[in-house]
Amino acid sequence: MYEYRCSVVAMAALFEIILRGEDEQHLEAVGAAVGEEIVRLSSKLSRFDPQSEVSRVNRHAFPGPVRVDRELFSLLEECEAARRLSGGYFDVTGGRGFGLGGWICFSTVVIAGGGTG
Repeated sequence: MYEYRCSVVAMAALFEIILRGEDEQHLEAVGAAVGEEIVRLSSKLSRFDPQSEVSRVNRHAFPGPVRVDRELFSLLEECEAARRLSGGYFDVTGGRGFGLGGWICFSTVVIAGGGTG
């Protein structure tokens, strides 16, 4: 059993990618693809990037509705579902969020098994 680890800095956060499986080359390829997807999504979702879709929405949402593409809409729907399921502890808006006693908690996603699906 191999373990592949890498990290990517995006959206002012460190994303750790930890993969486990039998095929070392496959794990490296999947890890690289996951890192590239994080960077791609960062360019769309980062509130720290003035050119991102989220920044555009934040700039223009005050006067009224803002059109977004299907991918962003779907991601926002998933975020809202996660907020409801977590009782508000997952809050992409930065509201109640993960603040615990003055500390900000970050999560790490671990993909185990090295599979593709």
